[in-house]
Amino acid sequence: MYAPEVMHFIDALTSHSGLTGTDVSSGEALRMLDELYKLLAPVLPMGSDSNKRIWIWADRGCADDNWDYEEWRISGECDTRKDFEELFHELYPYDRYWFPLEIMEYHGFRGVLLRYRCILQHDSGNPSPLYRKRYLESMDEDMLTFLLEAAERSMHLIKDGTYRAFIEENLPLINRSGAIPSKIFHEVYPEAKRNLLKGLKADEIKAFESIVSSGLYTEDTVGRIPEMTSGLYFSAVEASYSELGGKYDKDIPIKERYKRMTFSYGESLVALNDSDPAAFEKWYHEWHDGHLWEIVPGGSFSSVSLSVHRDDYGWYFSVNGVASLMEIVRIFLAVYRMGLPVCLYKPERILDSLYERDRIYITPDGIPPHGDSTVNGEYMLHSINLSPEDIQNGKLIKNIDWYPLEFPKFKKEES
Repeated sequence: MYAPEVMHFIDALTSHSGLTGTDVSSGEALRMLDELYKLLAPVLPMGSDSNKRIWIWADRGCADDNWDYEEWRISGECDTRKDFEELFHELYPYDRYWFPLEIMEYHGFRGVLLRYRCILQHDSGNPSPLYRKRYLESMDEDMLTFLLEAAERSMHLIKDGTYRAFIEENLPLINRSGAIPSKIFHEVYPEAKRNLLKGLKADEIKAFESIVSSGLYTEDTVGRIPEMTSGLYFSAVEASYSELGGKYDKDIPIKERYKRMTFSYGESLVALNDSDPAAFEKWYHEWHDGHLWEIVPGGSFSSVSLSVHRDDYGWYFSVNGVASLMEIVRIFLAVYRMGLPVCLYKPERILDSLYERDRIYITPDGIPPHGDSTVNGEYMLHSINLSPEDIQNGKLIKNIDWYPLEFPKFKKEES
C-alpha cells in the first residue's frame, strides 16, 4: 500500500474528531488485530497514556501507482499527463511518508492509532454503538494488512538493534516537534506578524503594558464594585465593540449586536431589566451557558469573552482569550477606561507575544496547529506545522530548537 492510500484510509476509518475509529468486527479482521498486538508485544508502554508506539513508513510511489490518469482527465482535474504528474507531486511532495503507530489496551478495549488518530477499535467487553462505525467493507482488513507488513519491518530493526539509529537518521523534520523564536519566524514571514496584530497600534500596546505591568489587574488584585446590572454589562460590551470597530461597531442596538455575536446564547441576559441589581444577582446565580460571555465569537483558540464575576468582595470583569491579541487588548482597554474593575489571566503571556519574546511550538505532521501549548514547562501561545517550503528555508530551520525524539524500551527475548 502506498502512502497516499494509507492517508485516504486514515480519513475514511476515523471519525471527524479523530477520537473514534471503525469497529473491527469480522472474524478475519479480529484475527489480524490479535496478530498486530502479538507482533508489538515486545514494545513496552510509554508516556502518560501508556500506549505502545513505534514508527512505520510507506513510500509515495508515482502518480500512476495511486491514480488513474484517464479518470482525472475526464473529470476535468487535469488536461495533460504533465498536469497529472504535477498535481500528484504538489499533493504528495515527499518520496516517503512516516506514521507513528500506537496501540492501546484497557479493560477489553483495544484501539489502534495511526498519525495520531484512532482508526480501528474493538471493545470485547462492552460493544457500544459509539464504536460501531463502519465505512467500506474490508477496509479494516486492508489497513491491518498494511499495518502488519509495516510493523514487521520496524520490529525487525528493533530486534537487530538498529531501530533507534535508523529513525534518528531518516525521520524527516516535518515529523518532529520543536520551537522557534517568534521574532525569527516573523522575520521570515512578516505577514504572520501582521495577522497576529491585526492593526493593533504601538501606542495601544504601550498603554496596555503600562496598565497590566502594575500588577493590579489580576483576579486577586483588581478592585470590586458593590453591584452589577445588565445595563452596566452592555455598556461595557458597547464600549468594547466601539474600540474594535468594523463589523462590531454597526449602527444597530447593542443588544442586537451582542445577540448576533453570541448566537443568542445570552437571551436571558438580554431580557433582564437594565437597571435592576437584584434581578442581575438572581440571574447570575442560576446556570447559564458559558458562551453567553463570548462577545468575540470563534473557536476555543480565537474567541474572546468579557465575563462578569462575583465573590465575597463584590463584582468585577475579566477578559479571557488566547490568540486574538488585538481583541483582548482593545476590550481590556475599553473596560478599563470606563473606570470598571477588569482583570486578565497571566497578562505577561500576551505581552511576550506582542513583543516577540515568546516561541512558537512546531507540531509534527498529523497534528494540526491547535493553539496554546505547554511543552517541557514552557508556555507557547501559537503552534504551526512545517510546510515543504519551510523545510527548504535555511534561516528558519537553523533557528529551530528540536526536541529529542522519544523511543520506547523493549522486552528482552527470553532464552
